[in-house]
Amino acid sequence: MDRFLVYQVNPDDVADKVGDPNQLLPRLFHDGGGMKRFVTDPLLRFRAGHTKLSKGQGFDTFFWYDEFWVGRAGRGEAIVTDRATGEVATYQLGPKDTVYIARGCHIKGRGVSDEPWLFFYVAIPASKLDASYLAHMTQQDIEDVRKREEY
Repeated sequence: MDRFLVYQVNPDDVADKVGDPNQLLPRLFHDGGGMKRFVTDPLLRFRAGHTKLSKGQGFDTFFWYDEFWVGRAGRGEAIVTDRATGEVATYQLGPKDTVYIARGCHIKGRGVSDEPWLFFYVAIPASKLDASYLAHMTQQDIEDVRKREEY
């Protein structure tokens, strides 16, 4: 039944191989770390899966969506920059930590423990319903949205 899914995570499944054409985010993860997507809504209203980072391995990305993380194993560090305010904060994260990341944040994350940092994520991006016009926005359009405070 595709309306009720169960997946028991195996950390060994959450690993991309450099150059693998099935890698979800090419050039983001090194061997041994990666993402395993569990489910994606057909309209892209959300997606969920697991991320694994070895010690010293990291990522650097801007979130144009809301995301939630639940720590499973290991420890990681997240340096968060709120693009709207410029505020920067560093967080040490571990098993059982539950995290909310608001859209508009820039994140630098990295594994910091000998045990790989494994966390479950749920991302709620701009919907596929919005994508057709978002893909064509110009700088002028963005400024217009800002002036009207429609964000």
